[in-house]
Amino acid sequence: MKRILLAICVLLLRLHLTVNSQVPTDNPQRSNTDKAVHAAIDAFFSDGCHVGLSLAVYDHGKISLYNYGSVKKGSKQLPTTTSQYEIGSLTKTFTGSLLAKAVLDNKVDIDTDIRRYLKEPYPNLQYAGIPITLRQLATHQSSLPTDVPDNSELFKQPDFDKLPFQLIAREKSYDNDKYRQELHLIKPDTMPGSIYFRYSNIGVKLESFILEDIYQKSYEQLLKKFIFSPLGIQHTVLTVRDSSKMVSGYSSTGKLMPYALDNAGSAGGIRSCSADMAKYLIWHMNEKDPWVRETHSILHGDLFYYARGYHWNMEKKQARKKIWQSGGTFGMSSAMIMYPQEQIGFVLLANDACMDTQGKLSIIAENVIQAMAGK
Repeated sequence: MKRILLAICVLLLRLHLTVNSQVPTDNPQRSNTDKAVHAAIDAFFSDGCHVGLSLAVYDHGKISLYNYGSVKKGSKQLPTTTSQYEIGSLTKTFTGSLLAKAVLDNKVDIDTDIRRYLKEPYPNLQYAGIPITLRQLATHQSSLPTDVPDNSELFKQPDFDKLPFQLIAREKSYDNDKYRQELHLIKPDTMPGSIYFRYSNIGVKLESFILEDIYQKSYEQLLKKFIFSPLGIQHTVLTVRDSSKMVSGYSSTGKLMPYALDNAGSAGGIRSCSADMAKYLIWHMNEKDPWVRETHSILHGDLFYYARGYHWNMEKKQARKKIWQSGGTFGMSSAMIMYPQEQIGFVLLANDACMDTQGKLSIIAENVIQAMAGK
């Protein structure tokens, strides 16, 4: 019986390796980094739910770019370094970076009443006379709702294949003017700063409205002037004008998903590629840059447990500091993970929203850095 069980295990292992070896890739599998990445990706594709993956690996100043899988189901077309993915809430780190710049430029005080910086009066953005601050917006402690319009009832018993279409139908009429109007109708439901964490997309949109008002430029113009152009980012957009550059995204059941609305904006609207995100990663790996150092500063929490910066999550375990953020849309997942002391970092972009894909992207990074540390 033991021999039979052993034979079955060997057969299953061979089948597993055969299936995964068929995942298309441009990984040359020559260097230790190439091999470490390939081993981690092999496990990622083993559950059969994932479609494609593009990633950038930063190792002591060197960037390596890899692509796996396909741009869409039923196709053998490998993603490229300029294939565009929705990065979801990873967008928030761009917004946080702009806010950090405004702090360094002395345009704002992060602990001052946000209404000081808005061109319209918002007497409702306070609780019992206690105002909201930019620190609270950046760390999701503002006590504002998750979304405007309020979509909470759609999540009570959701059909995740239908939910994206329901959300799109509800939100498609919203633009920045309408969001600003709706902001007059909401208020914190408890004292700002008194809650540990409540995710708020409208809070991040409010951040960008403040940035627009103080710099007198649109959010897109601010991105281009201060981040995209200086870093040489060329294929990253807020509005999809050419969908042929976009990969297709899929739900956890394998259904083709619609792209997110362009009005996701500063909370989750950026579409980017591994080549551009690699440039963003290189920039963030240089903590000698005062701007980068500010974006990674602790705004709330304890680094040895869990801390938050300008929309970055941070922790330090076993003497290893980790900075990260992830994102998800209807059919795509993303993650950016950095280990500044080891000078190793990752960007991972996937065109699926399978069960815990964001977590599995983080596992890829953990497995690769462990393999690289042992080289």
